[in-house]
Amino acid sequence: MIGAKFVQSFSVSNVVIERIPLVRWKVTMSRPYALIAASLSLVTLASPIHAADVISSVDQAVAAALEKHPDIRLASESLRKTKNTITQVLGPAKSPTLRATASYTRLSGLGAAFGGGGAGGATGTIQNPFPIGLQIQPPGSVPINLAGPTRSRQTGGGGTGDTGGNVFGSNIDLNQNSVQMSLTQLVDVTGTIRLADYIGDTQVLIVEQDILRTKDTIALSVRNQWYVTLRADSLVHIAAANLDRSKAQLAVAEAQLRNGVVAAYDVLRAKTQVANDQQQLTTARNQAQIQRTSLALAIGVEPTTEFKLTAPTKPDDIAIPALPTASVKDLVMFAQKHRPEAIAAGLSTKMASHNTRYQKGGMNGSVAVSLNGNYNPSPALVANQQATGSLTLVFQKPILDGGVTRATTDSVHADERRAAIQADQFARGIETEVIQAHIAVLDAHERIATSAAGLNEAREAFRLAGVRYREGVDTQVAVYDAQAALTQAETNAVNSKYDYFIALAQLDRVTGKH
Repeated sequence: MIGAKFVQSFSVSNVVIERIPLVRWKVTMSRPYALIAASLSLVTLASPIHAADVISSVDQAVAAALEKHPDIRLASESLRKTKNTITQVLGPAKSPTLRATASYTRLSGLGAAFGGGGAGGATGTIQNPFPIGLQIQPPGSVPINLAGPTRSRQTGGGGTGDTGGNVFGSNIDLNQNSVQMSLTQLVDVTGTIRLADYIGDTQVLIVEQDILRTKDTIALSVRNQWYVTLRADSLVHIAAANLDRSKAQLAVAEAQLRNGVVAAYDVLRAKTQVANDQQQLTTARNQAQIQRTSLALAIGVEPTTEFKLTAPTKPDDIAIPALPTASVKDLVMFAQKHRPEAIAAGLSTKMASHNTRYQKGGMNGSVAVSLNGNYNPSPALVANQQATGSLTLVFQKPILDGGVTRATTDSVHADERRAAIQADQFARGIETEVIQAHIAVLDAHERIATSAAGLNEAREAFRLAGVRYREGVDTQVAVYDAQAALTQAETNAVNSKYDYFIALAQLDRVTGKH
């Protein structure tokens, strides 16, 4: 059994999520194969909810979404790619590089004697003009040296013949094997590499803040959808209660008709009202099911996951948390310190400043130390050594670069100013979001009180309208008007409370609380 189902014994924001089958094995198989197949299925399905997990609160739902949500996995891959890119760029500069080359050459006899090919047998060099992409060092970038056998025609003596061998005898090995190794290290005398390293580390921190921003966005989406789903379930209860009231009114109309108090029109009108309310209940149930699929998608499970959310049957039973006591000023200050966007904007400003210093160093010199070694077990000439080495110190400094450094510096100065403008823009935007979210919380909280008072009045008005109709004092139209007002009052009470939950979640998001 693989998958998840959601079961709630309602406590406003507490919903229990248990496993249900998403994949059913209907093929008969032996026990070992069944265990293997089930194990493979558990690995294949990337569901954030494991077999033994039970989600009993909105916080657990958020935790499940943060574990396996595709957007977070994509952001994590971006972070991994950023780190690898920095390693590719700065790795050779920060750490020594070691290169090894092995070669084999077959010498001709005459070439061995004079250190090269004889007449009529020159050494050729072929370079590949088509470097292959996606390679750090394309094939063909290193020349291929061809040293073929040297053949010459000789005169004199006994006639013509092939020299074919070593003119000095057999003391020279015509098979030449050599190994070369080179160790190179850049010396950061001007601090350029340290600046580049700091810029790379800052970029990693910016990407990490972007991951936190993604997590905050996903958490808010899950919380909002959680409360929207509960709201839809509450609206189903309201529609069901409204249908029950219409059915009761139909029974009253039929009794009044039998008693000769009202005309048949009242019964027809009551039946029409029942049919309309039945359609509204059907729509409410389907909408609640749609919200369940949206909740599954927000958490990161399959959209076909079955949910069982049981909201309170009455709006009065929906408990709400207390109103936040922090002032707007304190909330703004908290947000400026904890929002990932604000932190990333500050890091971007610092990185732009260091990037300006880095680009100004374009005319600085560079120092590199290289240690080279060569080993040839069988040198061609007796005087040659088997092992040779060298230590090289290279200092490079550009004298004229055609104004490239100055133009680049001017460009990064513009980037630095843009980063400062963006940081100020982010600060103002965060302050605006906090103020608006705080207003939304106060608005929803105030509407809870007014909707509760309106609900009590609507209930009493509906009760009086029913009494007046049964006593023959008032008409059926007054009853349905009072019933519609009661349904709207119940809807307003539910909406205000779940709007309050959503506004609190939004306030937590814009202040960086989570």
